[in-house]
Amino acid sequence: LAEDPRLGSLVLPTARLIASGGSALAPPTAERLARHFGVPVVQGYGLAETSPLTHSDGAADPRPGSVGRPVAGTACRVVGIEDRAPLPAGRSGEVQVRGPQVMLGYLGDAAGAVDAEGWFSTGDVGRMDDDGTLYLVDRIGDVFKCDNWLVAPREVEEVLCRHPDVAEGVVVGLPDRHSGAVAGAVLQLAGGGDAATVVRWANERLAAFQHIRAVAVVDAVPRSPTGKIVRRQLRDGLAYAAFDPHAA
Repeated sequence: LAEDPRLGSLVLPTARLIASGGSALAPPTAERLARHFGVPVVQGYGLAETSPLTHSDGAADPRPGSVGRPVAGTACRVVGIEDRAPLPAGRSGEVQVRGPQVMLGYLGDAAGAVDAEGWFSTGDVGRMDDDGTLYLVDRIGDVFKCDNWLVAPREVEEVLCRHPDVAEGVVVGLPDRHSGAVAGAVLQLAGGGDAATVVRWANERLAAFQHIRAVAVVDAVPRSPTGKIVRRQLRDGLAYAAFDPHAA
């Protein structure tokens, strides 16, 4: 909707709020819609296993990029992906939630998806502010390690997609024998852009372990029948050209 050329003619005279869910809402998109319609644009978060809401941003004080604080009666914490120890504010790890809306468990799951204290591991990576506001980083299956540094593709994408020649960009982890994995980018370019120029621009703004080392250019980013980006398909099904981030 934010990118639709007809947006300028659309009005929502009775709307008080626009709420988004299902996948991440980029802050520039939320800000564009809020400015046009004159109402707050906020995100919520939940899963099928949580019936479905656990968090919601507040209309009175929206935090772009966040999914807000836990809803009533719900607790949230972030734990280390490997050691499972609770992490302090600002540290990224797996999001766990506990509350009356959390399922009892999966049918036939002897291991128990919900632990003895009622915590459900969501499979999402995120971090919390001091006041409990949650920012989602990525799915655990999409995060990868480069030289022992944890790389969240979404954080690389946020930088990549700021370039004006990028219509859409998706980042995946590609196997690398020296670093374990490195970032590869799938780019849909706008207006005759050059992939090498875009990647070099992005790498100048990224940490060394986040550098994009391979790129594939597509006419349109492939999606599932439900419209979601399937990173595994992009990682395994496309041909990437190696890119030297240090080349002039």
